Amino acid sequence: MSRPVQNKVRNEVIIRPPQPDDWEAYVSAVKRSGALHRPWISPKARNRKEFTDFLDRCSADNYFGYLVIHRSSGALVGCVSIFDVVRRNLQSGMLG
Repeated sequence: MSRPVQNKVRNEVIIRPPQPDDWEAYVSAVKRSGALHRPWISPKARNRKEFTDFLDRCSADNYFGYLVIHRSSGALVGCVSIFDVVRRNLQSGMLG
């Protein structure tokens, strides 16, 4: 007999758009995770200028960038992007 699935909602993270003040945490996380992600993912921002470029991309109509923040510690724990968004009869986007 299978057990019923228990849905435990935990609000352990906050998902929000990046802000200019996030640049140091973001660049630091990129540097720490480089070996893990290479060769599949190229860094989006390795310095403050590149982070500003990332913020500019996030304001485009076809790109949505979000940071994943650990609620209790405030630490940056991830990044999610929806890009190449197409808004026609069939709306679509790529998740990264």
